[in-house]
Amino acid sequence: MEKALEEEFYEALKKLRVHVILALLITVSVLIFYTIFFKVDFEVIYRSNTFLLILSISMCIFSLVISGVRLHVLLSAVGEKVEFIHVLWIRIASLFICDVTPFSIGDDVLRVVFLKQHNCEVEKIIGVILFELYLDVIVINVPALFLSILEVLGSNQYYVPVILCSLYSSAFWTLLLLSTKKGFIRKITRRLFGRRLSRIQFVVEELERGISIILRKKTAFISSIILSFLSLFLTSLALSLASASINMPVNIIQALETYVTSQSLGIVPIPGGAGVIEYGLTLSLSPPLVVLWRIISYYIMTLITGIALITRVAYISSKDV
Repeated sequence: MEKALEEEFYEALKKLRVHVILALLITVSVLIFYTIFFKVDFEVIYRSNTFLLILSISMCIFSLVISGVRLHVLLSAVGEKVEFIHVLWIRIASLFICDVTPFSIGDDVLRVVFLKQHNCEVEKIIGVILFELYLDVIVINVPALFLSILEVLGSNQYYVPVILCSLYSSAFWTLLLLSTKKGFIRKITRRLFGRRLSRIQFVVEELERGISIILRKKTAFISSIILSFLSLFLTSLALSLASASINMPVNIIQALETYVTSQSLGIVPIPGGAGVIEYGLTLSLSPPLVVLWRIISYYIMTLITGIALITRVAYISSKDV
């Protein structure tokens, strides 16, 4: 299994250049079309408050750091001791893959391979990463689902795609979780979705392993949930600061609602969520702010994670020499 993961990782790295070029072509093309369609005045963005922009970018980076802290806490909970700087480095580097591939896939495999080089047990790593994924899905999609339902009930039908995407993501991962339980619930889920679950049996088993270990570590479990919401808060704060920088203020609550509803659409298989993220943001933000936020949250963050990945690969190569 370990060899298969490494082979999958190195094969993915070979194709990474193609994914990067494709992602940039798609995301840039969509953004250009968006600015033309909505007649975005770039003068508004050019005159933005530099200090607030720097603060916004800093909050995004700090959110990445918090995600690294969460991974470190969870790894420590399962008995894997890796220096925090390496965990943070790996966590940030892996997000680059997430940004340039459809369905945001591949970053989990990257984290497994990188952490394995620190003599971590693959089974434990996979369990932790799947638990991380579940947390991210629930923290984003459950609020997005409820908020979108309220919008639709208020006659705003543009939120229907958000409901469908958030419901699918929440239901899929919750189904995986329920299928690991013993007793009546497990029998029901296995009977209804047995064929689909059998195709991803490995994922189900490792999710069960990861959750069962972490649940026994109550401090780590609670800390991981708090850190997940803290990361969400910091990103929402970054969006609020970005809005203030161009005098189109959005308070932190509105920013949080906008962020979760737009991110829930990321399940659509398009690199960088091109088009669908813009759609989700436009439901409540002005077009100039949408463009500015995409520049900060996607292009600048992808540049940072890309540098982290390049330096991480270079670091590993230097150790192998």
